[in-house]
This record gives sequence, C-alpha cells and structure tokens, in this order.
Amino acid sequence: MSQPAVSAPASAGPTGLIDTLQAGFNTINRHLWLLLLPLLVDFLLWLGPQLTIGAALSQWAGSPSGPSAVGPLQRVFGEGDLPALLHSDEIRRYNLFWLLAVPVLGVPSFRAGASGSGIAISLDSLPSLAIAAAAVLATGISLAVAYYGLLGQIVRNRTAAIAAFVPDFGVLWVRAAALFVISMAAILLFAVPVMILLTAAQGAAPALLIVASLLLGVAVWLFVHLFFTADALFVGVVGPVTAVWRSVTVVRHFFWESIGFVGLIVVVTYGMAILLHEVARNLQTTGIVLAIVGHIYLSASVSAASMTYYRERFDRLPTKLTR
Repeated sequence: MSQPAVSAPASAGPTGLIDTLQAGFNTINRHLWLLLLPLLVDFLLWLGPQLTIGAALSQWAGSPSGPSAVGPLQRVFGEGDLPALLHSDEIRRYNLFWLLAVPVLGVPSFRAGASGSGIAISLDSLPSLAIAAAAVLATGISLAVAYYGLLGQIVRNRTAAIAAFVPDFGVLWVRAAALFVISMAAILLFAVPVMILLTAAQGAAPALLIVASLLLGVAVWLFVHLFFTADALFVGVVGPVTAVWRSVTVVRHFFWESIGFVGLIVVVTYGMAILLHEVARNLQTTGIVLAIVGHIYLSASVSAASMTYYRERFDRLPTKLTR
C-alpha cells in the first residue's frame, strides 16, 4: 500500500523578487477595498477645499515678533531669500490638507502637492495655522495607521479582521507618530545638510565634491538599510527602535537580494509616476482620475510586496537575530 505524499511547505526558501512583487499585486487584488481610504483622500485633495497658509505666514513675517524670529533663519537661507520665500506663490498656495498624506509615512497620494479645484480657505493667524496643522497631521497619521495597519495584518495573517485590529490601533498610532518624528528629525539633521553641500559642491573644489559624494553614498546606504522600517512596524506591531533594528537586520542578512528588491521598487514606482503624470497632463479630467486610481493601486501593491518581502525574510532569520 502506497504511503501518502508528504506535503511540501508553502515556501521552501525566499521567493524571487518578481514573485514577491507579484504577491503584492495579488494581495491588493483580493482586498481592493483597501484602496478606498487613499482614494477618498486624493479626491478630497483634488476637489475639496484648500486650507492655505500664505496669509498667516505673511502676517507673522510682518509682525513685531516676525523679524526677530526670521533673523537667525536669514543667516541660513541668505539675505533676502527667506522673506521672498515666505511671500512666494508656492508658500501662499500651500494646502495644509496635503498633510493628510503624511510625509514618509502617509497613505499613497497622487494629488498631494498639486493644486486642487476647491474653494480656498485662508488661515490668517499663526495660532490657527498651528492648530490646523496639528489636527490635519494627527488625522493623516490616523489614516496611515488604519491603512497600513490593516495591510500589515493581511500580510501577517492572510486575512483582515477589523475587530482584532481595533485594540492595536492606539499602540500603532503612538509608534507611527514616534517614527514620523524620528524620520523628520533625521531628514533635517542629515538629508538637508547633504543636499546643501551637494548644491554648493557644483563647480567647487574637487575635495568638497568628494566629501559630498561620500555623504550621498552614506545617505543611499541608510535609505536601503532603513527601507523596511515601516513594514516592520506595521507587520510586526513593534516600536520604532525595534522596527529600525529589524529592517537593518533583514537587509544585512539578505544584502544583495535586498539591494535588488529596493532597486526594483524604485524603478517601478518612479517609472510609473512619470507615465501617470503624462496621462494626467494629456487627458485632463479623465487622465487625472486614471492617474489617481493607477497611482494608488500601484503604491498599495508595492507596499504589500515590501511587507511580504520583509515578513518572509524576517521569518527566515536565525532565531538569535529575531530576539
């Protein structure tokens, strides 16, 4: 009598990069409802009211306290540059609702940074600007936690259970907010000086250019090693420091594979972004709709693929590295 065949494990080893990317698309295809939240945000940014900040900043710059506060910044931006920046069209039309797609951590958005067609509501004082910014930013973090938290639950458990997610929401919100603060501080302390140095290095002494290039290399190294930090936070439901450590550990243990995966993600994301912007520019209203839907579908699929890559590789780490 023949013995029944022993079933092989679902994945005997890390899946290939293309397979992992395809798994991300398959995850979103089975849970298209996840796209509703970022779609609502993008259509709000396109058609909804715009909360502009130019009047508040102009009033502040012209107030008695404005010059004393602008003075130290003036030495950084250069004589005459900062006041011009505060009165520029870019600042005057800045829509505070863009913060619903929180930088670094927010829900995917095609319209963040683009002018909307809704009525403009101007904030005319610094207190109202500060309160509105805090409220919008807190809402944006909440949206990100709901979106990526549920996506992480699906990648972790193969299914979504909103009732089981609710108890994790508060913990994830605090951890996501902490990661956002850490990310912004790191950008201000490292990325901004690097960009200033790279700009200053153009046409400067070769030694300065070499230093700038080395710093750029360090920035790329950090980008790759920290790439899976948000995935670790939402898939593993861990704190920001642990998430950073887990991301670095996964990249170090699967270095060349991680380099290839991050490169693939960057190429796919930025290549499609160029195409979708052309679609929006050439097809007007219809193009904008197609670009919004396409961008959010692609971004969601890439996020699911990134979480899948992180989960599979982290699960295959030696036990001593996962403690």
